[in-house]
Amino acid sequence: MNPDVANAIPRLVETGTLPPAKASLFLRVARRELVSIRLELRALLYAGVLLVTGGVGLLVKENLDRIGPAVIAFAIGLAAAAALGWVWRVAPPFSWREVPAPNLAFDYILLLGVLLAAADLAYVEVQFTPLGADWPWHLLIVSILAGAAAVRFDSRVVFSLALATFAAWRGVSAARFGLDVLGADDAVRWNALGCGAFFLLLGVGLKSNFRK
Repeated sequence: MNPDVANAIPRLVETGTLPPAKASLFLRVARRELVSIRLELRALLYAGVLLVTGGVGLLVKENLDRIGPAVIAFAIGLAAAAALGWVWRVAPPFSWREVPAPNLAFDYILLLGVLLAAADLAYVEVQFTPLGADWPWHLLIVSILAGAAAVRFDSRVVFSLALATFAAWRGVSAARFGLDVLGADDAVRWNALGCGAFFLLLGVGLKSNFRK
């Protein structure tokens, strides 16, 4: 309990500085009758997302021969669509300004949907190889889709995922296709510097134009 704050609240009500309706809430906080568990809930939600995505990987590993790759790909895609569909349904209207999430679980359900969609694309690429030798391009596809979702739904965590996936695409591409020009180490190094410069310019551009 903070006695100074608790004693000051009634005086603020008497002087009209603090509305009585809010005074009772502040008194409960000062007396430690209300304790925020927001951080703990966010940690649990994040752990839940990791457990679900990890469980999907284990499910695929244990049941690939029995279920078949096509059914597994469809099931993962359906789960991703369900998560993203819920996000779309409850999301506030789009704005270039910062928009608060409608509830605590919003960002994490969005992250789950994006991760499942990315896992589905990766699984399809591994099983059916639609891109063949150009498979690193699927990382760019994931990065673009995650970036679009982050901008539409105002999610920092998904935007971070988009940037990380973009950097992974550049790193893999440099390691595979930059050997003849610079060598693997130099290619990766220059791509890392290029990604850093690009991310910096992107951040400055968004901030200077008041975008998110």
